[in-house]
Amino acid sequence: MTVPPYEPPFGGGGITPPPMPPPIPPTGGSSYGGQKNDTALYAMIAGILSLVCCGFIAGIAAIILGKQGMNKAELMGGEGEGQAKAGFIMGIISCALTAVTFVIYLLAFAVTAGTN
Repeated sequence: MTVPPYEPPFGGGGITPPPMPPPIPPTGGSSYGGQKNDTALYAMIAGILSLVCCGFIAGIAAIILGKQGMNKAELMGGEGEGQAKAGFIMGIISCALTAVTFVIYLLAFAVTAGTN
C-alpha cells in the first residue's frame, strides 16, 4: 500500500516562505572592538567592598586592579578610566583608614595597659 504525498492545508503547496532578514550585528558601547575594560569594573567593586566590609585586603586589591585598569583604559581610548580611578582612590582611602584605625587601637591598648 502506498501513502499519498503530503500536501499542506489550504492549498499552500509550492509556496516558499520569505527569506529571513540578515542578523543585526551587536552594538558594543566601546570603541575598542566591542570589548569592555573589566579590570576597571573589578577595581571599582573591590574599592566599594574595601570601604563597606572587607577593609585592607580588598583595598590592596582595589589599588592593584585600579592601576591595571587605568593602564588598560589608556590602551583602549579611555574605556573604563573613571571606574579604574574610583577603585584606585577608594582602595587608597580604605588602606589609610585601616592604618589610622590600627594606630588608634595600638595607642588605646598602650594607654589602658599602662594604667595597671
